[in-house]
Amino acid sequence: MIAKSTILWIAVSCVASGVLYQTSYQAQEQERELARLNRAITVEQDSIQVLKAEWAYLNEPARLERLVSEHLLMQPTTAQQIAALTDIPDRNPDQPAPHTPIPGRKPGTPKPDMIDRAPRTAPVPTPPQRQPEGPMLLARYGATR
Repeated sequence: MIAKSTILWIAVSCVASGVLYQTSYQAQEQERELARLNRAITVEQDSIQVLKAEWAYLNEPARLERLVSEHLLMQPTTAQQIAALTDIPDRNPDQPAPHTPIPGRKPGTPKPDMIDRAPRTAPVPTPPQRQPEGPMLLARYGATR
């Protein structure tokens, strides 16, 4: 009887050591994965800090003001540019829409084929829009240099 119980306990201890080895191996694998993820998080946080610093530099008001004065032909808004919506004349419905050029196409060149082949659809009726009340800002673009 002692021989059978000894064999049983040896088998149980072998199974327990195998399970313990497998669990230990899985824990080490999880630790390696956690360390890899922590390194990736650190790299991403460093990248975010660099992007925040670059964003702060790019949005610096003095720099933006200098770029606007160099590249845009805009002027500060004056009081004469503010008007009420009632001061703007209504559009004549009988008048055709103004010509809107296609960006990147030189005047006088033939139309692209895709515009000629575009399917014609019936206009979708739009509900009447409520016009806002109060003053309205009109932009004036022009060179002052």
